[in-house]
This record gives sequence, C-alpha cells and structure tokens, in this order.
Amino acid sequence: MSLREDPVAFLRMLYDTAVDAARPTFGPQHFFDLDPNRPALVLGAGKAAAAMAQAFEAAWSGPVRGLVITRRGYGKPTRHIKVLERDHPNPSDDNIRATEQLTDLAKTCQADEQVIFLVSGGGSSLLCQPVDGLTLTEKRDTIRALMHAGADIREINAVRRQLSTVKGGGLADICHPHKVFTFAISDVVGDPPLDIASGPTVPDSATPRDALRILKRYNVPLSDTLFGILDRDARPQKASAGAGSYRFIGTPMTSLRAAAKAAEQHGVPTIIFGDDITGEARDVGARHARLAVKYADGTCPVKLPCVLLSGGETTVTKTGDGKGGPNTEYLASLFLHLEGHPAIFALAADTDGIDGSEDNAGAIISPETWHKASAASLDAATYLGDNDCYSFFKALDSLLVTGPTYTNVNDFRAIYLE
Repeated sequence: MSLREDPVAFLRMLYDTAVDAARPTFGPQHFFDLDPNRPALVLGAGKAAAAMAQAFEAAWSGPVRGLVITRRGYGKPTRHIKVLERDHPNPSDDNIRATEQLTDLAKTCQADEQVIFLVSGGGSSLLCQPVDGLTLTEKRDTIRALMHAGADIREINAVRRQLSTVKGGGLADICHPHKVFTFAISDVVGDPPLDIASGPTVPDSATPRDALRILKRYNVPLSDTLFGILDRDARPQKASAGAGSYRFIGTPMTSLRAAAKAAEQHGVPTIIFGDDITGEARDVGARHARLAVKYADGTCPVKLPCVLLSGGETTVTKTGDGKGGPNTEYLASLFLHLEGHPAIFALAADTDGIDGSEDNAGAIISPETWHKASAASLDAATYLGDNDCYSFFKALDSLLVTGPTYTNVNDFRAIYLE
C-alpha cells in the first residue's frame, strides 16, 4: 500500500518531515562572522538547546565550554557543554538555580572566547530569574493566569520580560563587554527575535507600564508587590543588550516547505495557508473546516487529492477544567464542523512533541474517527466546552504521541483531501 492510499500514514509522514527539517545543524555559512578555530563559551536555553549544543560541538573546531538548559527528557549527549534538564512549562526553584549557574558561567568569559547563545522555544520558562522583590510563585501564577485568559505569546512574553532579570537583553548585559552571537530556532509567528524565549540577548524598548496594561486588559489579579514593580516608566538601562549578531537555523516556514515538497514528491499538490495563523484554536479549526469542505466538494477549484498546510500559534481561553492544548482544541473544532465528511483527514500537532502540558504532540482524525465517536456517544462539543480535548482524542485512540523531538517551530497542521 502506498502512502497516498493510507491518508493517516501520509499525514504522519508530513509531520515527521516538518520536524526533521527543523532539527539543528550548523555549517560554515552560519559562522561567517565567527572564527570556529577560536575558543567558544556556549550558553543556551530551550527545548532544542541540548540538540543545538550537540550540533554546535560537531561543527566547531576550536575549544568549547558552556552550559545549556533544556526541558526534562530533552537532553542529548555532549562532550564539553553541560546540559541541565529542568521543568517546563511551569518553572521551579530548580530552574532558578540552573539559571544562576548559567549566568555565573557567563561572567567568567575570557578575553579570547567568543560567546555563543543557543535559543529555542521553551526558553522563557527554562531560563528563569525573577526581578528583585518578586517570588517565583507570584511570577508563575501571573503568567499562567495570562495564558488561561487567552493572551497571545507576544503579550505573554512582553510581561515576562518586565518580570525577569535575564530576558529582554538581560543575558547580553551580563556578558558585557563581550558580544553575544545568537543562533535561534523560531517558535513564534513572524520570527521576532525579541519574542523567542523572551529575547535574552535582544534589547527591549517596552516599559514596565506596558506590561501592566496587558495584565489589566486580561483582568489578571495584581498584588501590591506586582503593581509596585510594574507601575514605573522604565527599567534600569542595560549596558550592551543586543550586541553581536542574531541568525536563525530553523523557522516554521522552512518546515512547512519541506512537508509540501514531500507531499508533491508523492504526487499530492499542496496549498500553504501560511506559517502565521493565530487566534482562538477552536475558531481557526471551524474556519479551516469550512475551507476544507469547499475544496473537497469542488466549490473551490483544486486538483484532488491535495493537502492544506498551515503553521502558527493559536491560543486557548480556558474556561473549563479539562486537559489539552491548542492543537487538540483546534482539531476537535475541525472534527465537529466536518461532521464526518468522508473525504477529509487531518493532523494537528506541536513540533516540539508537547501540545500544552500533556504527553501528546497533538492528534489525527479521519472519517472513521467520526463513526467511532458516534458509536461511543462521545460529543466533541461537550469536550470543547470543558477544554478537555485531550481526553476526547484519548478515548478515541487518536492522540499523536511522539516523545521528545528536540526542536520546536510551533504548530503544524495538515488537512488531506481525497
């Protein structure tokens, strides 16, 4: 049986291709303003940090030392760069201690060393050092409340930067007067360096009051301590935040294009909606369902079979107490609005292998999924209402569980039309 004859396997192949395209590699083209024969001090944070460190060691000729922080279970063997596995998405005191180790090491940079920073999605939680006067618990609860209120990643990171000593250029300041050369794998729509792990090496021109306005907009509770920290016009000026260069070794569009190429090699044309899809996950799912039905039924002229690809980062405004992330919420909404269409299959998953905080990357649906749900009296609308889409797809044996992928270029969605 060919992959085209097994749409579920075909969709999984496209996901795997997208993830593979985002795995970190380094070549001479990345080091054009560096001397790979000189010593390097390597620092890093993110879900891909250990894999990036491993790849960097393989490509660098000179002496290397350093430390990176990654999610538990996302470690990789390295020769010279120490890897610390810490908590994500909810930082703990272990994260703070690991961050202290990293910043202490940054302060030991020698005159002949080049400072390298390896950053990827997840770094905001893993690299954690609250500003003076703010407890980790209060910072963590504030960010969680903002997430549950439906704030997007740029708003969340704007608040994080004002509550951290290492974000928004803080790490570059610690490394002053040395320049910091940053290599990034992007997990944020539009690839803005300031929002990838909240920009530890990128200067932030925003003010604490900007963060305060965001928290008020989403009705996040403000303690007297938090209000006092944010009710001011500016943070202390940084010495050299942003000095050095910043370049990407992985982006969402690179992965979408790799998946599109793989589909076309199997004779299946593709339409890429974009790598910048945002909004409420359930709303995007409903909109994509309507488009998919139009394509499948011939309302929109397209040669079948075909695949509709998209990336980006949707949000979930949490009103229920269930489990799940934006990809399962998107897919449950898509499932509900497709109403068992006999020619449409779909996959939605995060490229880091974790959708929200559970053990799945996302889920896959087919026309058969609709029949299974009906036979088991499982109502997608009820699960959506309780933000419990993980449980819905688990009951249908439709979860996509990949384990660590060691990279992160955000959400990947593929809809296959027969």
